[in-house]
Amino acid sequence: MHPAAQRAAPPKRRASYTTQEKLDAANALEATKDVARVIKERYPDLSASAYESRRKLVLKWLRNKPKIEMQCSLKNGSSKKKAWPAGVGTKLHLEAEKELVVWVNDLRKDGVPISTKMLALQAQDLATENDIESFSASWRWRRAFQARHKLSMRARTRTGQKTPADLNEIAAAFALKVKATILDLGLSFFEFHPTRTLSTKGPKLVWVRCAGKTNERASMKLLGDSGGIKYRPFIVFKANPSKIPETEEENKRLRYGFGKQIWRDIGVVHREQQLEIYGNLKGW
Repeated sequence: MHPAAQRAAPPKRRASYTTQEKLDAANALEATKDVARVIKERYPDLSASAYESRRKLVLKWLRNKPKIEMQCSLKNGSSKKKAWPAGVGTKLHLEAEKELVVWVNDLRKDGVPISTKMLALQAQDLATENDIESFSASWRWRRAFQARHKLSMRARTRTGQKTPADLNEIAAAFALKVKATILDLGLSFFEFHPTRTLSTKGPKLVWVRCAGKTNERASMKLLGDSGGIKYRPFIVFKANPSKIPETEEENKRLRYGFGKQIWRDIGVVHREQQLEIYGNLKGW
């Protein structure tokens, strides 16, 4: 069987319609008194299995025509798909939202990328501080928040720089500083910066502080027992497999998944540092 034939069918999604489209269909049905004709003219590609549910839906629009007309008379009401009354839905107070905007601007000023998850968590913290219950910071609220304050999610951009002559000394000093900080703070979890950040609408170039290493992935497993004995760590790097099956089999058997060229360096670290180093396509 062809691989494409084995793919699972896409999930069925319920369609939604604007208030104006509902009103137009209701007016057409009221004028023609023929629901089959209205469905054929307005939904020519409708499948036979969906005909009955669409027929009931159009009849429901006709019964609710006064409510639909009232919704269309409101500002931007004709383009809405759901008739939410004013005040429905939990939201932040004005002062809390201003505080959230200040938080976003402070991080942007420091070049820190802001993910949607970070925004949602900060908004939930502010809601808790202001005794606002049942506030989930849903994607609809985030979208409205971004629109109110002219913010949008943008892909971060960086430019290359000239490598300094004393790069090895800088890297060694930085490694010692990081190790000392880890021991001092007791850190055990690290996370890469998100690939998208919250920024103002308009500019195409967004600057954030990063080292340009987002496409390099590695996983490390530190092993030990309750007696305090440490074992050889396992490290898995992201490495592209060879397109030649024989070469790929040789790389897995003799070089832990790495090619001949890179194994010249990896092999030295593997032997001298007592590390179990492997390479695969995913890096984990």
